[in-house]
Amino acid sequence: GDIICCHAMLPGGRLAFGLNGDFGEPMGAAFDLQLGAGAKLCLVAAAGDQGRLRVNLGQVAFAFPPPAKLIPLQLTEGSTETLEPLPVDPARGLGEAMEIRPMWQVKLPAAVKAWPVYAEPSRDSQGRKALKNGEVVEQLALQGGWLQHQAGWSPSKMIVAGKEYEALQPTPAWKAIDRPFRQKTARKVVRRVVHASFDTNVCSQHNWNFRGS
Repeated sequence: GDIICCHAMLPGGRLAFGLNGDFGEPMGAAFDLQLGAGAKLCLVAAAGDQGRLRVNLGQVAFAFPPPAKLIPLQLTEGSTETLEPLPVDPARGLGEAMEIRPMWQVKLPAAVKAWPVYAEPSRDSQGRKALKNGEVVEQLALQGGWLQHQAGWSPSKMIVAGKEYEALQPTPAWKAIDRPFRQKTARKVVRRVVHASFDTNVCSQHNWNFRGS
């Protein structure tokens, strides 16, 4: 598939796009948002119903880094003014500025049906909806053998019938986002031919009409 390159120049908010590393026309500089100090950009990407999309925020090396210079926007429509290329600072992935929280996946032992969740890091606190096998939670804090996540607090270990179990295991941060792709299979259509006879007297009594051969 194609690689769509998006380059944001901050501060200021100049945005440029490239296709498979080509930042020339019709790609190139697209917007000058003129953002003020402290402004933030939010990335929104969609692949449509039948598409597949993978976003690289800098967690791996860029296949096509931005060029060293970009042609700036024509601020006046139809202008023929020759503009000097803008120098571009070396590209850095957004991953350098991101603080990714650790992720944990619930992998229940055979003897455990669910993993408990409490309102506070104590078994004496109010219980909440338990975690099911395979669930992925985001770590908010760790405190004395307790993991705080979006649903509450869960113990890292639990004793069941005198035996100690663990169910929370570290998992890659992107696992909850990059779901495995499953090829869609065509549904089988079963067609049957049924030969039947009808009682015409009963049909006439109920005003049933049938057409066809």
